[in-house]
Amino acid sequence: VPVLGLLQKEMADKVTSTVPGVAAEAYARMTVGATLWGLAASLAHFGITTGDTKGDYKVAASDQDAGWQPNSFRVPQSDGTYRYYSYNWAEPVSKLLSLAANFHQITNHYDNMQDIEDLASSHVFAIERSMRDSNYLEGLNNILDALEHGDDVDSAENGWSRWLKSYTASWTPQAAIVGAQAIYGDDPYMRAAYDSQQAIMKRIPGLSENLDPQFNPLGQPRPAYQSIGSKVYDPVRVTETTHDPVLKEIADLSDSTHQGFSPFPRKLRYPNLNGVSDVDLTKFPGKDHRTAYGDAQALSGAITDANGRTLSDALRDLIGTDEYRRQMTDAPGRGGRQDAIEGIIHQYRQAATGAMTDPKSPHFRQDISDAVKAAEQTYFRAHVQHTGQ
Repeated sequence: VPVLGLLQKEMADKVTSTVPGVAAEAYARMTVGATLWGLAASLAHFGITTGDTKGDYKVAASDQDAGWQPNSFRVPQSDGTYRYYSYNWAEPVSKLLSLAANFHQITNHYDNMQDIEDLASSHVFAIERSMRDSNYLEGLNNILDALEHGDDVDSAENGWSRWLKSYTASWTPQAAIVGAQAIYGDDPYMRAAYDSQQAIMKRIPGLSENLDPQFNPLGQPRPAYQSIGSKVYDPVRVTETTHDPVLKEIADLSDSTHQGFSPFPRKLRYPNLNGVSDVDLTKFPGKDHRTAYGDAQALSGAITDANGRTLSDALRDLIGTDEYRRQMTDAPGRGGRQDAIEGIIHQYRQAATGAMTDPKSPHFRQDISDAVKAAEQTYFRAHVQHTGQ
């Protein structure tokens, strides 16, 4: 990796420098970096810390539904589960912990020991640089600058004025969130945002509750994380391993196949000669949620089959069968466990959207039914024009 090569060259140049003090300083920094790296790497190796969110967003979502949390300490509980405490608030140490945990996760897939050693040696020097240039120390430098140039009358603004403007600007958005949280309290669910305006709304208590909840693959709303301290000021986020066997199985399969499970489709799609005609459920108002998309996801988790089973019930029955446990494989594709689970999820999602367009269903939506008919007519009209039938 070119960047790592540059770091190694910079380290070598400093260590071999003939300039008085440069080599000694480089050795000292390497010693500090190596010590910190060794401690952080040990924590990651023994599974005490976690790193950044996993690359595939669907895999990460499945893991988090099962209670896993990125950038956290993992603490075992008496019942065999784990509780996760985020360390993001602990700058600049959090960067070191995250870097080491990510390194451990990446090198699990390396076969060449020399590559691992080269990567580790580059990290030692990168750690010292990261700690030295972190935003945490930058904030301290800004205060020292204000103290040094606080009475500088020759500049357009003195050091204290610059510091105050910078500090105020960094906290202005948070002030609105703090005020809203004091009035409305914490939102019980994680919220979905479908545009930039909603992305802002989801951060503000009171406004966030006007948005759809996020839903897991079982059609259940995702609860908001718990915290130690205020959720506004760099809280310690706390999660626990779920006791739900289905969510655990989905997370395990996502990790083993590296694919994750597909989210509920926002758009009902109908092919035609010009591409597709879409019926976007987020564009229709919901009855129980902000949009029909929220209603459809919740309905997929509440609707029952001919045996009175919800989606969660059907999947719990599936993963408990002998065929599922002994005959199916974790490999993605037809015949695999993930394929079997996704097949049942798809059936319930189809039933949910079908109920919204079925006049006999209590969940019938005339506006969505009309939009679906219009999309279907576009398809059939294009088909007739093309085939003459």
